[in-house]
Amino acid sequence: MTIYKSKCLELNFFEEHKLIEMVWQDATVRMTEAELKAECYNYLDKILNHKPQKVLADTRKLLFPIAPELQVWINTEILGPAFATGLRKAAFLISEDLFAQIAIEQIMEENDGAQFQTRYFDSREDAFDWAIL
Repeated sequence: MTIYKSKCLELNFFEEHKLIEMVWQDATVRMTEAELKAECYNYLDKILNHKPQKVLADTRKLLFPIAPELQVWINTEILGPAFATGLRKAAFLISEDLFAQIAIEQIMEENDGAQFQTRYFDSREDAFDWAIL
């Protein structure tokens, strides 16, 4: 079930699997830092409301370069509270943008991101199957 949709991000919730799916869109190539933060807050709001235990992050179209200070912000402001609500497992579809992918991996390896059980995939089916285990 789609629970949020914008030009940059779509969020789907699979209640039977306690899984939230975030699907970044092509429009992220023109996204500003303020828009990224707003989308992250929308994501956190849905996590607080639906309390998933797993996330499938489709970052294939995430084309926004996430600067180191923004990585720290995501860890502190989004991942910490998400973990506190019970989110524990994160499956990522690898970004087409090498710099975005490196930033994602750095986010998930440090601070609050390091608390999550995380894996990276090329296939949505493989990512989904691993996430719901």
